[in-house]
Amino acid sequence: MIKVIFDNIYSIVGTILLASFIGYITYRNNRKNRIAEASIVFRRKVLAELEGLYPATQHWPENIYPRFSSSIVKIENIATEFRYFIPFYRKRAFDTALKDYRDYCNKTTWDEMFAYNLWPDFPEKMESPRSQFERIVKHLMSFANKD
Repeated sequence: MIKVIFDNIYSIVGTILLASFIGYITYRNNRKNRIAEASIVFRRKVLAELEGLYPATQHWPENIYPRFSSSIVKIENIATEFRYFIPFYRKRAFDTALKDYRDYCNKTTWDEMFAYNLWPDFPEKMESPRSQFERIVKHLMSFANKD
């Protein structure tokens, strides 16, 4: 038995290496497919939750502002499901983007938006709340882009 193994060592090692290589390629392909599917689901759920808020419409009615604070929990749950598919070196940036979203939604009120539009020279000094929201959501959604 040992003699058969030593006589065919190159065939055995070649077969093991080939099987390992095929297994690795299959794993990578399946992982990429799972990440692509998770990205699609993440984008779809976030867009469904932010319907009417994102992409930013021209005017937000006064009754829409409570949706900002109520969307935090749902977006965080969606992000928690998707976080598993983010590479380890991007998780901190993803968490920061989620924190930026949470902080923005906690401070957004009708009064703040009204105050922004009250003074004509105010928009020149800082980013509008609507464009800031759009930038924050785009950054959060960028983690689900196809690489």
